[in-house]
Amino acid sequence: MSNAQILIVEDESTITESLQELLKNRGYGVAGVVSSGEEAIQKALKAHPDLVLMDINLEGDMDGVEAARQIHESLDVPIIYLTGYADKNILERAKLTEPFGYILKPFVAKELHIIIEMALYRHKKERELRELNENLEQLVAERTADLEESNNELILENKERKRIEKTLKESEERFRMISAAAHDAIVMVDENGKITYWNKSAERIFGYSDNMAIGKEMLELIMSKKLREDYSSELECFNAIDQYHLVGKTVELTAVGRDGTEFPTELSLSSINVNDKWNAIAIIRDISERRQMENEFRESHKMASIERLTSGVFHEILNPLNIISSHVQLLLMDVDKGSTAEKDLNSIREEVSRIEDITKDLLTFSKEEEFAAEGVQANNLLEKAISLVEPDMKLRNIKFIKRFEEGLPEITVNGDKLTQVFLNLITNAFDAMPEGGTFTVSTRRVMSSPACRTGREQEVRSKELEVQSEEDKISELQTQHSPPRRTGKLKRDSVRISFEDTGGGIEKENIDKLFEPFYSTKKEVVGVGLGLSESYGIIKNHGGTISVESKAGKGATFTIDLPIERRKKSKESYFPVED
Repeated sequence: MSNAQILIVEDESTITESLQELLKNRGYGVAGVVSSGEEAIQKALKAHPDLVLMDINLEGDMDGVEAARQIHESLDVPIIYLTGYADKNILERAKLTEPFGYILKPFVAKELHIIIEMALYRHKKERELRELNENLEQLVAERTADLEESNNELILENKERKRIEKTLKESEERFRMISAAAHDAIVMVDENGKITYWNKSAERIFGYSDNMAIGKEMLELIMSKKLREDYSSELECFNAIDQYHLVGKTVELTAVGRDGTEFPTELSLSSINVNDKWNAIAIIRDISERRQMENEFRESHKMASIERLTSGVFHEILNPLNIISSHVQLLLMDVDKGSTAEKDLNSIREEVSRIEDITKDLLTFSKEEEFAAEGVQANNLLEKAISLVEPDMKLRNIKFIKRFEEGLPEITVNGDKLTQVFLNLITNAFDAMPEGGTFTVSTRRVMSSPACRTGREQEVRSKELEVQSEEDKISELQTQHSPPRRTGKLKRDSVRISFEDTGGGIEKENIDKLFEPFYSTKKEVVGVGLGLSESYGIIKNHGGTISVESKAGKGATFTIDLPIERRKKSKESYFPVED
């Protein structure tokens, strides 16, 4: 390394002069020449040489090894020892100063040059390595600091994520609790119309567990095939949930349960965006009981209006009728037998009686009449009623079919009143088949709906359904008896009596009017149109229901449900009921 400044520490002048000459000839500079250890330290600290040639044995109290140690601790400078002999102890001390080489006296110029160059080169590379190490350590320290900062940020993010997850979990748990406690069905549907959430009330209302419902198309699950056909144009729009016109509205919809029973519902539809995809939340309410209460209220209001009307009419008509009737009887006493006058007076008397009958029928219809009741067999009452009309049935070319279930329990009714209802329905069926046809009367026992079972019965039934395979469940439900038209949830076990004819049927717009007083679908009205209204009142007074299912041109079916176990009524009860 040319121009390197070298400090010479040597106490022999001859060697000093040789070293100076040799170093200059090789292109090195001499930073100084000293002969003692103390001088060497002072000169090194002042001149900062690139290399020190240090004689081990020096004059004075400090030898070269001690001087080299202090220079090494203060300065980063390579040291080469000059020695005339190699004492073991001295060499061990010299090693501690980390020298870059040893030269034995007398030395050869070439060897000295090689050792100096190697020492300078080695010192240079070590310095570069130290600088690299220092830079690397600095980079590592900086990177470590960055990693620690990132780690701290991750810790904070992780804490925040856990907090959010906890909040979300609590929110989801609250939603599940609210959803589970909700009386209405809550159903979530994805963009394809498939169910993704199905709460407990949905299970109760429709009869499907969440495992059976999730993944199915909602409208196919809760709507009958016929209803889907009727609403086909509406359903085509359902997949575009975000644009579906029913979103945000409440509509009434006829739904169908797992057992095939149709019932009215109220549907509220809203849409939400989940992961950039539109989903729908449907809240479905079974409004069967509300419909039934509304119908009962309308009927009650109607009956109250008719009662007020008939009471007034009866009061106003009765007095003149009595006067007319009295005068007719007096006149009959004065006319000749068989005369035209007698015939006219008898005709007047018959019309007066007819007016009285009409008025009494109105009072009977509008006022709840007291009557006695007893336990009877529905099949026996039907047999009695049918025997009265069977001859006329054959004359009208009507085929009669009986489908009576054996072993039906007794029902507590007034036999005469119920027979009157049976005869009324049978007569209406005959009138609907003037050219003949088939008339079917059937009876069977109907069990209360699953929604009305006790808690224990529900639990047992749930376990039974869990054990059954899917096919068994479907098969079981298909074989269960279910009404053709749902007119309110059954509250208790009943006896069902159905009258089915193959006549001309009833127009849809006329069905809801059938049980109204003075209404008739017959072209030639016989009587005053109170038959079905009176029948309705009798069945209602027995705690039962009467409904009709019909389509124009396809006959009609009237269905009566009478409770097996009568519930004790209030003091206005029409007949005694046992507890």
